[in-house]
Amino acid sequence: MKRFIAIILLAILPYQNPTITTSRNTPKKNGPLVTKTIFTPDIALGIKQSLFKIGDAINIIDGKINGLGPKTCVPGPPYAISTPGSYILCSNIAGPVDITADNVSLDLNGHTISLESSGSYAMKITGSHVHVHSGFFKAKPSNFQTGISIEKTNNVKIENIQIDAFETGIASRYDNAGCIIQNCIIQCAQGMWFPGIKNFLIQNCLLKGIPSFTGGWAHQIFFGGAKGCTIKSCVIQDGDAGAYIANGTTNCAFENLTITNCKNIGLYLDGSSNSFYKCNISNIAGDPSGENNYGILVLRNSHNIFEECIINNVQCQTSGKFAAGISFEGSPNNKIINCKVEGIRGTSNAFTYGLLATFDPRTPSHNPSPNNTLKNNLINDISSDNSAACGICVNAHHTTVESNTIQNITGDAATQGILATDQNTSIVNNTISNVQCSNNAAFGIQTTKNHTTMKNNIIANITGKDSNPVTPAGATGIYCDTNSSHNIIKTNCINNINNQTPSSDKEYGIFINTASDHNIINDNEIESSYFGLKITGTFNLVLGNSANNNTTAYDGPGITSQDANIDLSQNYKINYYFVP
Repeated sequence: MKRFIAIILLAILPYQNPTITTSRNTPKKNGPLVTKTIFTPDIALGIKQSLFKIGDAINIIDGKINGLGPKTCVPGPPYAISTPGSYILCSNIAGPVDITADNVSLDLNGHTISLESSGSYAMKITGSHVHVHSGFFKAKPSNFQTGISIEKTNNVKIENIQIDAFETGIASRYDNAGCIIQNCIIQCAQGMWFPGIKNFLIQNCLLKGIPSFTGGWAHQIFFGGAKGCTIKSCVIQDGDAGAYIANGTTNCAFENLTITNCKNIGLYLDGSSNSFYKCNISNIAGDPSGENNYGILVLRNSHNIFEECIINNVQCQTSGKFAAGISFEGSPNNKIINCKVEGIRGTSNAFTYGLLATFDPRTPSHNPSPNNTLKNNLINDISSDNSAACGICVNAHHTTVESNTIQNITGDAATQGILATDQNTSIVNNTISNVQCSNNAAFGIQTTKNHTTMKNNIIANITGKDSNPVTPAGATGIYCDTNSSHNIIKTNCINNINNQTPSSDKEYGIFINTASDHNIINDNEIESSYFGLKITGTFNLVLGNSANNNTTAYDGPGITSQDANIDLSQNYKINYYFVP
């Protein structure tokens, strides 16, 4: 039937010269929009102007033949669909378009709905069970315009759509539910703005930012109070922030997201009980006049899970601020499992963290971040040119740091593989290597509070510099700071502790500092340091350790020799020994 109609229409038109090439943006049927060139012979006079009408006729008859019902051209202007049915856009139009009816299918047929006036939206959908697909939306830049606005409805499906140059690409208002957005390209200041949504599915979309018309922060995706939504296989790029998951968002799943080339934050999460799986966040450049910069920032809320995510190349260029791969701030009971954090950099006196769990500095009470689990992660290449660097920093009690690989941590001020600054931290089965500080102390593990368990860790190649007269400038495998007490240091393997300052003795396998008391130090293996074990605190239990290839195996209260089975004076000790 299609071929028959086309032959009749072409046969009745007068002949003209062939081979005129035109370009047209054409939506792909089952994937993202693509741009392709169509080679169209103008075999008769006026055929270029008749193409849309021919296509319309064929589509209308095709709907009848296949039992789908006829596709009616969208009536207007003004353009409004108030009756259920199948509709088709028969030409490019200037919006807005209002869909108020339920059970509507609208085929844009590769055409464009533009918004050139001061209207607030190009299309508004208030009917339910509406399907809009296969076309384009475009605006002249101005404030507060929206491409598609979904309001007070449910079960809307938007697919194979490209939206350009709006302040917001798609907005969903007033608790909409059960909508699907897929295979779309959105190039706007803010891609999607979705407060209060429920059970949305967003997949296979590209959201690419443009400069905000209002000058404010532009999040490519905003969820606020969302419930039970899934967003997967989307690419988000070129915004101030990639995605902002705001307070009240719960039980949402984020899978296979790529967030890249954002100015301040890749993912900003202020919701609870959400999961993030195989998300890739990279190239968070940092604003020289800005604030802290994050791959992922989790603020205030709890019980989120990050699994097999990759965070790469996060930078901060602001003095006194920092860059962090992942940061929990006032956010308890989260899990980071099997993630990779690499290339976190600070310049211009900015400092850096691979993973950070700390209090919320934005609240008067400074809410803490306890009970987080950091397990089986790779933390690599964390550096600061002129300030401090830390692989994992835990300023939150009852945090578990387990089976992580932490390597290549480089700073200019005090630098740590793991730093615990709150009590009841468990640091077990980690591998820490290549921690270097060019101008101050370097530590494999440093704890400043009480009841830290440091067990079964492998610590190697810790290199510091003795440029600071304060002990313990230099290099230390495990360091219990002043007033850090009741810690357990057990069955760790510590090797190759180095001080870059010639003739300095400030190299320590394990250092228990002044007023660090009532610790248990047992069954550790220490090799290739100046001091295997140095204790200046009191009432410590030391037994079953071994030291090999150190200049001095033990230096403690009243003790300077390496002899085994000696009385440790003020320390609790009956069966102490060192193997020099």
